[in-house]
Amino acid sequence: MTLPAKAPADEPSPDHSDCDAWLIVENMSGFAWSAGQDGKLRYVNTRFLEYTGKRIEEFTGVEGLSSSARTGVLHPADVDLTVAAWSYAVATGDPYVVEHRVRRADGTYRWFRASAVRIRDPRSQEIGWYGVDIDIDDKKRTDEALRHSEQSLNHLIETLPAMIWRATPDGEPDYINPRLANYTGRGLDGVGRGPEDLGRTLDDLVQLKARNAMVHQDDLEAAAAAWALAHETGALDLTARLRGADGSYRWFQARAEPVRDEADRIVHWYGVAVDIDDRKRAEDALRKSEQELRGIVDALPEAIVVIGPDGVGLYVNRRLIDYTGLTREQLMSPDARGNPVLYDPDDWARLRDERLRGLAREMPFEIECRVRRKDGQYRWFLVHYNPLRDEQGRILRWYASGTDIDDRKRAEDALRKSEQELRLLIETLPAMVWRTAADGEPDYINQRFADYLGRPLAALAEEKWREIVHPDDVATATREWSVARKTETPIDTTCRFRKADGEYRWFHVHAEPLRDEDGHVVRWYGVNVDIDDLKKAEEALRATQVQLSRASELATVSGVAASIAHEISQPLAAMVANGHACQRWLAADPPNLERAQLAAERIVRDGTSAAQVVSRIRSLFKRTDLTRTLVNLNQVIGEVSRLMTDELAGKNVRIEADLADDLPPIWADPVQMQQVIANLARNGVDAMASEENHPRVLGIRSRRDGTNRVLIETRDHGSGLEDVEKVFEPFFTTKQEGMGMGLAICRWIVEAHEGRLWAGHNSPRGAVFSFTLPISPREA
Repeated sequence: MTLPAKAPADEPSPDHSDCDAWLIVENMSGFAWSAGQDGKLRYVNTRFLEYTGKRIEEFTGVEGLSSSARTGVLHPADVDLTVAAWSYAVATGDPYVVEHRVRRADGTYRWFRASAVRIRDPRSQEIGWYGVDIDIDDKKRTDEALRHSEQSLNHLIETLPAMIWRATPDGEPDYINPRLANYTGRGLDGVGRGPEDLGRTLDDLVQLKARNAMVHQDDLEAAAAAWALAHETGALDLTARLRGADGSYRWFQARAEPVRDEADRIVHWYGVAVDIDDRKRAEDALRKSEQELRGIVDALPEAIVVIGPDGVGLYVNRRLIDYTGLTREQLMSPDARGNPVLYDPDDWARLRDERLRGLAREMPFEIECRVRRKDGQYRWFLVHYNPLRDEQGRILRWYASGTDIDDRKRAEDALRKSEQELRLLIETLPAMVWRTAADGEPDYINQRFADYLGRPLAALAEEKWREIVHPDDVATATREWSVARKTETPIDTTCRFRKADGEYRWFHVHAEPLRDEDGHVVRWYGVNVDIDDLKKAEEALRATQVQLSRASELATVSGVAASIAHEISQPLAAMVANGHACQRWLAADPPNLERAQLAAERIVRDGTSAAQVVSRIRSLFKRTDLTRTLVNLNQVIGEVSRLMTDELAGKNVRIEADLADDLPPIWADPVQMQQVIANLARNGVDAMASEENHPRVLGIRSRRDGTNRVLIETRDHGSGLEDVEKVFEPFFTTKQEGMGMGLAICRWIVEAHEGRLWAGHNSPRGAVFSFTLPISPREA
């Protein structure tokens, strides 16, 4: 730049006739100046003088460049370049253009671009040089920063741990960074544009074609779709596996965006591919690990909750969701005190305070509480809270695990109650309870034993047991106790213990060993039961045993005699009645011989029946074989009804028979069958004898029972039975005059015929007696 100076005194002053032009030059943002043909300054504008802080006289009459150098207006490093450029322009007449730094009045330098041209008049005579200096300092600094930025960017692109590329609008690559070239083993300087050069490689990378594709075969379809979408949306985003120079594939995250011109046409595509293979594998491993961990956490038989350091819920596992029936959002309470809907109202206040105190202490803690199940039931849970801390010890999270202890809680309560009841039972048990160690040393006796002995446990060392045992029993008790300990088998014996008042009483002593998992005896538990009264009763019992045995024999004989009398009384009574009838018919005038003959036949029949009863009873006690024939039970029932006609009329009872027409005959003793049915019918009649307000109807029913048995039932409306089995015991009776042998004999008869007899309750009142008998195989 030529520094302006004031025109010399002998030169005419500038013509200011053109006032507008002068104002423009004086007020322009740059420095305006003119010089003669010899290079001496003729004019500088005021703005230059104000900028440099110099006077015009300092530049007057000399060459501008020389005066500028002398006065230090130019930067020392730019003086030679400026002088050379100006000298060349003056010598050749070429335009003068140079960039240099000009010193400001405050001592700072700024860059200016100086330019000047030589002007001639119409007669081709030179008039002089006219120039202007424009401040380019900001542009200079911007250009410098831009150059530095470009250098830094180029260095960054060359060293960036990513693959950088640029392509034309149609996808033709025109730049790749060294990292991409090194990875693929190809460069833009390859041979031609064949399928083996990087151009084709980038074509595969960008356009994602299948031929010679560097994209993994499994990712080609997704890659093609991503590139097609990029042309629609203006952005490429693709995750795919790219092949390296060694043939291996690695995962890359590829992104690209277009640069457009003012007409919105794509000028270039700029893309980057970042190697995410390690991250991808780590993410896959982490995802798999998280899935497995989540599966484990959800499958745990515990409720898991994660809360922040402030107590706000962050996560709950599936077990708690399934248990409560609530959503994950409902369970993750935003309140550090917890969610009251989960807990038993009786536990909420205590739980809230314990939880807040535990979180404030920042130490592991646990709480027992009842948690509401989705069906509305509450179960006890033990909740453990454990903090997760960072390296500085600050709490990052709290992990809470809830274990269902409801069954254990109930078991503990039941055990505690059971222990209390057991202790109360042991202390109040009417027996002496004691325990010893494995070596026989006593370590516990209940209060009843201590009261009986009149001495505490401490006074009952092993050898002092001899002091409380009767002298006559010491040897036996000591021997049996030693054998039991040696063989580790239970002891069961009797001996006499001395009471606190000196009296001896008999006790039954029983003790069992308690063993550990290895089978070793660790304790002996024993109980002493007072049997002194029993001992004395046994002595009295032995003294009367002979007499009692004799009395029992007499009672048995009497019972059997009564039973026999009972069984034959019916046919004998019929014989007497028929005898009287025979006499009446013979004494009639004239005698009715036909009726008398019929009565005599009945007497013979009843006598034969009585003889058969006696004979069958004798066979019963002798255990002789039965006399069996084919018997029609319906006929037996009809015979019994006929024999009991007078008895039924006297007691105002009637029989309702419901007999099956297809009832097959059975193999049986007809007399004994008549005896069984008659006994059951007579019991029913007797049961209804005292009934006034209920029907006196005896039902007799016969039926097939399946395919191979017949069933006979008798039903009465009497007072019923209290015990349906006890009535069959010998000598048990509900009648004042009975001996209790009838039903016992009936059951024996039925069972002797391979049948079964039982009793039941009639509805609405009364009793039912039923028996079944096998059908003859020929009749089945």
